[in-house]
Amino acid sequence: MLIDIRSPKEWRKTGIGAYAVPLSMHEPGFMDALARRVGKNHSRQIALICARGRRSRLMTLRLAAAGYRDVYDVSEGMLGSSAGPGWIAQGLAMKRYPGPTRNQISNSNEHKSKTVTLTKRKMP
Repeated sequence: MLIDIRSPKEWRKTGIGAYAVPLSMHEPGFMDALARRVGKNHSRQIALICARGRRSRLMTLRLAAAGYRDVYDVSEGMLGSSAGPGWIAQGLAMKRYPGPTRNQISNSNEHKSKTVTLTKRKMP
């Protein structure tokens, strides 16, 4: 599960990954909302993405402390970082926020060969 933890303002500005769940870390009750999405399965794979990888890195540590065991940081972020050019520059599939409308989700074959950098955090 890919979760975009940026703010709604950021989502409106750039859009979100085509299959990402927009769940802002800035909203009260973020952890409760995440728990509702994941259910009781704390071993489910979760990847977090923000703009440049800083907030997602911090949130992976927070999730680990809360007992989640398979958490990844998309360290390039949406906009790029020292880890790489980022989701948008890679040309990976995007959709507008709030939600997709006609022709806003791109699923072309060129996206399938592109990747972003994931960093697995060691869980206690």
